[in-house]
Amino acid sequence: MIPETEPTVTSSTISKWKILRFLDAGANSEYAFIISHILIYSINRAYIAEDPEDSKAVVLKVTKLSMSSALKREATFLKSLAHENLIGFKDYQESVEIEVSNTKTAKVALLALEYAENGDILSLIQQKKRLPEKLARSYFQQIINALAFLHKNHIAHRDIKPENLLLDRDYCIRLADFGFAEKVIPGQKSVKIVGTPTYFPPEMHEKLPHSPESADLFAAGMILFILVSGYMPFESAHQSDKAYRLFRRDVDRFWSFHEGVMKNKDPNLKFNQQLKDLLNRIYDPDPEKRISLEEIHSHKWTQGETIENSLIKACVSQLP
Repeated sequence: MIPETEPTVTSSTISKWKILRFLDAGANSEYAFIISHILIYSINRAYIAEDPEDSKAVVLKVTKLSMSSALKREATFLKSLAHENLIGFKDYQESVEIEVSNTKTAKVALLALEYAENGDILSLIQQKKRLPEKLARSYFQQIINALAFLHKNHIAHRDIKPENLLLDRDYCIRLADFGFAEKVIPGQKSVKIVGTPTYFPPEMHEKLPHSPESADLFAAGMILFILVSGYMPFESAHQSDKAYRLFRRDVDRFWSFHEGVMKNKDPNLKFNQQLKDLLNRIYDPDPEKRISLEEIHSHKWTQGETIENSLIKACVSQLP
């Protein structure tokens, strides 16, 4: 809940943008994190607005100027990046004066971003329960392509999770929320523990030096399991988690357990052997033995049949 003391825009514009409405967690899951992470970002409000240059909708993230460092950090990364599977940067402004009451103004920073109109992957899975393997593979390839682009530019996202995988007008992936992103030096370990613990690799749970790029890939592997099954392989890659302990102790029993769960959902559902091999290698407890991004991309399962980007929206619309 946003404290009543936080500034709320009362005028119909912020800088050059015409405010259309508040953006709440249900309106576009792309920015649901703005509400849930308010203590991290000190975000006051998020709005759907209209860009006067092209009349297209944008999302404005607005924060108090005194608490704008995270927003500025995100803007810095996004401004320098352009890829079909990343959320698009529009503008970043500091010291924007807004009217918060009839007698009071406040200075804020704002970040304008592309509006992803079809929510996020998490919402899609919640609606459809799980995705057909060909569609799941198509989405996974888009995720890996986004990460390949970031890692090539020596950037780790550090918070890969379904809520941050947005869906544009064509239902293609747009990776968002670069609040934890950081520049990395290839081969150099990090001791910084940031992101969402559910998607941490085991070495991060153990607070060991780790590769931020490898952590991104581990999280992507968690998401791949969710795409094809509709639920998580384990709650966390930690020894306290029963399913994860089973994976480390007996990988065949781990998959037998999950195949039993899947069978209860639908007797015809099962995990493809190539998919199991890929996930086994992504989840390897030893980060030095874990599969690389290049190996993920060239893996037989990843290279299987996919859906053309232009046909994904039609495919999604036909799902029961």
